[in-house]
Amino acid sequence: MRMGQKYYGKMKWSGFDYRDVIRDINLNYIQVPILFKYSPEGKDARFYIMAGPQVGILASAKQKFTNDGVSIPNKVTANDGTVEDAALEDIKHRYQKVDMMARLDIGVDIFATPSLIINLGLTTSYGFIELNDKNWEVQNFKGEIPKSHNFYAGLNIGICYKFFDKDDDEESR
Repeated sequence: MRMGQKYYGKMKWSGFDYRDVIRDINLNYIQVPILFKYSPEGKDARFYIMAGPQVGILASAKQKFTNDGVSIPNKVTANDGTVEDAALEDIKHRYQKVDMMARLDIGVDIFATPSLIINLGLTTSYGFIELNDKNWEVQNFKGEIPKSHNFYAGLNIGICYKFFDKDDDEESR
Protein backbone atom coordinates (compact mmCIF):
# COMPACT_ATOMS: atom_id res chain seq x y z
CA MET A 1 0.00 0.00 0.00
CA ARG A 2 1.34 3.39 -0.96
CA MET A 3 1.15 6.19 1.59
CA GLY A 4 3.14 9.35 2.13
CA GLN A 5 3.10 13.10 2.37
CA LYS A 6 3.41 16.03 0.03
CA TYR A 7 4.63 19.45 1.18
CA TYR A 8 4.47 22.75 -0.72
CA GLY A 9 5.73 26.06 0.49
CA LYS A 10 8.37 28.76 0.64
CA MET A 11 11.64 27.90 2.33
CA LYS A 12 14.98 29.66 2.74
CA TRP A 13 18.10 27.55 2.39
CA SER A 14 21.67 28.68 3.05
CA GLY A 15 22.65 31.12 0.32
CA PHE A 16 19.21 31.13 -1.32
CA ASP A 17 16.27 33.47 -1.01
CA TYR A 18 12.82 32.12 -0.20
CA ARG A 19 11.84 29.76 -2.99
CA ASP A 20 9.09 27.31 -3.85
CA VAL A 21 9.86 23.99 -2.23
CA ILE A 22 8.14 20.69 -2.99
CA ARG A 23 8.80 17.58 -0.92
CA ASP A 24 7.00 14.47 -2.13
CA ILE A 25 7.43 11.43 0.15
CA ASN A 26 6.27 7.97 -0.93
CA LEU A 27 6.04 5.30 1.78
CA ASN A 28 5.23 1.79 0.56
CA TYR A 29 3.99 -0.78 3.07
CA ILE A 30 3.19 -4.47 3.06
CA GLN A 31 -0.08 -4.60 5.04
CA VAL A 32 -1.06 -7.65 7.12
CA PRO A 33 -4.61 -7.30 8.50
CA ILE A 34 -6.26 -9.59 11.07
CA LEU A 35 -9.94 -8.78 10.67
CA PHE A 36 -13.03 -10.08 12.42
CA LYS A 37 -16.14 -10.08 10.21
CA TYR A 38 -19.78 -9.74 11.17
CA SER A 39 -22.34 -10.39 8.45
CA PRO A 40 -26.04 -11.06 9.17
CA GLU A 41 -28.11 -13.35 6.94
CA GLY A 42 -29.29 -12.15 3.55
CA LYS A 43 -30.57 -13.84 0.40
CA ASP A 44 -29.57 -11.40 -2.39
CA ALA A 45 -27.22 -9.11 -0.46
CA ARG A 46 -25.48 -9.19 2.87
CA PHE A 47 -24.15 -6.19 4.86
CA TYR A 48 -20.77 -6.72 6.54
CA ILE A 49 -18.50 -4.97 8.99
CA MET A 50 -14.90 -6.00 9.57
CA ALA A 51 -12.54 -4.64 12.20
CA GLY A 52 -9.21 -5.51 13.70
CA PRO A 53 -5.51 -4.77 13.92
CA GLN A 54 -3.26 -4.36 10.92
CA VAL A 55 0.54 -4.46 10.79
CA GLY A 56 2.27 -2.31 8.18
CA ILE A 57 5.84 -3.31 7.25
CA LEU A 58 7.77 -0.51 5.54
CA ALA A 59 9.03 -1.81 2.18
CA SER A 60 10.45 1.46 0.82
CA ALA A 61 10.58 5.19 1.47
CA LYS A 62 11.50 7.55 -1.37
CA GLN A 63 11.38 11.32 -1.70
CA LYS A 64 11.71 14.06 -4.29
CA PHE A 65 12.82 17.27 -2.59
CA THR A 66 13.17 20.24 -4.93
CA ASN A 67 13.58 23.99 -4.73
CA ASP A 68 12.19 25.74 -7.82
CA GLY A 69 12.37 22.38 -9.62
CA VAL A 70 16.03 21.73 -8.78
CA SER A 71 17.25 19.22 -6.19
CA ILE A 72 18.15 21.11 -3.00
CA PRO A 73 21.94 21.34 -2.57
CA ASN A 74 22.00 21.32 1.21
CA LYS A 75 22.92 19.05 4.08
CA VAL A 76 20.68 18.06 6.94
CA THR A 77 21.79 16.82 10.36
CA ALA A 78 19.96 14.06 12.22
CA ASN A 79 19.49 14.16 15.99
CA ASP A 80 22.39 11.69 16.40
CA GLY A 81 24.75 14.00 14.46
CA THR A 82 24.59 12.11 11.14
CA VAL A 83 24.89 14.53 8.20
CA GLU A 84 23.44 13.68 4.80
CA ASP A 85 22.02 15.23 1.66
CA ALA A 86 18.59 16.81 2.36
CA ALA A 87 17.35 15.65 -1.06
CA LEU A 88 18.49 12.04 -0.62
CA GLU A 89 16.08 9.86 -2.63
CA ASP A 90 16.08 6.67 -0.49
CA ILE A 91 15.05 7.72 3.03
CA LYS A 92 13.82 4.43 4.51
CA HIS A 93 16.20 4.85 7.48
CA ARG A 94 14.30 8.01 8.51
CA TYR A 95 11.10 6.07 9.32
CA GLN A 96 9.95 3.32 11.68
CA LYS A 97 10.10 -0.13 10.07
CA VAL A 98 6.70 -1.28 11.43
CA ASP A 99 3.38 0.48 12.01
CA MET A 100 0.50 -0.89 14.13
CA MET A 101 -2.87 0.17 12.81
CA ALA A 102 -6.57 -0.16 13.57
CA ARG A 103 -8.68 -1.02 10.52
CA LEU A 104 -12.42 -0.80 9.88
CA ASP A 105 -14.27 -1.96 6.74
CA ILE A 106 -18.00 -1.67 6.05
CA GLY A 107 -19.79 -2.79 2.94
CA VAL A 108 -22.13 -5.18 1.18
CA ASP A 109 -21.75 -8.57 -0.52
CA ILE A 110 -24.14 -8.82 -3.47
CA PHE A 111 -24.98 -12.36 -4.68
CA ALA A 112 -25.15 -11.98 -8.47
CA THR A 113 -25.50 -15.77 -8.81
CA PRO A 114 -25.20 -18.57 -6.23
CA SER A 115 -21.46 -18.72 -7.06
CA LEU A 116 -20.60 -15.10 -7.98
CA ILE A 117 -20.39 -12.48 -5.23
CA ILE A 118 -19.69 -8.77 -5.83
CA ASN A 119 -18.15 -6.84 -2.89
CA LEU A 120 -18.59 -3.08 -2.43
CA GLY A 121 -17.21 -1.40 0.65
CA LEU A 122 -15.35 1.38 2.40
CA THR A 123 -12.14 0.85 4.32
CA THR A 124 -10.20 3.06 6.71
CA SER A 125 -7.12 2.57 8.81
CA TYR A 126 -5.21 4.64 11.38
CA GLY A 127 -1.64 4.05 12.58
CA PHE A 128 -0.77 4.44 16.25
CA ILE A 129 3.03 4.49 15.99
CA GLU A 130 5.03 7.68 15.41
CA LEU A 131 6.29 7.30 11.81
CA ASN A 132 9.57 9.16 12.13
CA ASP A 133 12.68 7.45 13.44
CA LYS A 134 13.85 9.14 16.69
CA ASN A 135 16.94 10.49 14.89
CA TRP A 136 14.74 12.23 12.30
CA GLU A 137 12.10 13.89 14.48
CA VAL A 138 12.14 17.65 13.82
CA GLN A 139 11.01 20.46 16.10
CA ASN A 140 8.58 23.06 14.78
CA PHE A 141 8.96 26.82 15.43
CA LYS A 142 7.37 26.41 18.88
CA GLY A 143 9.98 23.83 19.92
CA GLU A 144 7.42 21.00 19.79
CA ILE A 145 7.91 17.73 17.96
CA PRO A 146 4.60 17.03 16.19
CA LYS A 147 3.77 13.36 15.69
CA SER A 148 3.16 11.82 12.26
CA HIS A 149 0.76 8.90 11.81
CA ASN A 150 -0.47 6.91 8.83
CA PHE A 151 -4.14 7.23 7.85
CA TYR A 152 -6.03 6.14 4.78
CA ALA A 153 -9.57 5.64 3.56
CA GLY A 154 -10.72 4.12 0.32
CA LEU A 155 -13.24 2.19 -1.71
CA ASN A 156 -13.08 -1.60 -2.12
CA ILE A 157 -14.58 -3.31 -5.12
CA GLY A 158 -14.14 -7.04 -5.58
CA ILE A 159 -15.47 -10.18 -7.17
CA CYS A 160 -15.54 -13.54 -5.40
CA TYR A 161 -16.32 -16.92 -6.85
CA LYS A 162 -17.67 -19.54 -4.46
CA PHE A 163 -17.02 -23.18 -5.23
CA PHE A 164 -19.84 -25.36 -3.89
CA ASP A 165 -19.56 -28.90 -2.65
CA LYS A 166 -22.10 -31.26 -4.19
CA ASP A 167 -24.08 -31.07 -0.90
CA ASP A 168 -24.18 -27.23 -0.90
CA ASP A 169 -27.18 -25.39 -2.23
CA GLU A 170 -28.36 -21.81 -2.38
CA GLU A 171 -30.24 -22.17 0.93
CA SER A 172 -27.04 -22.95 2.86
CA ARG A 173 -25.71 -19.40 2.49
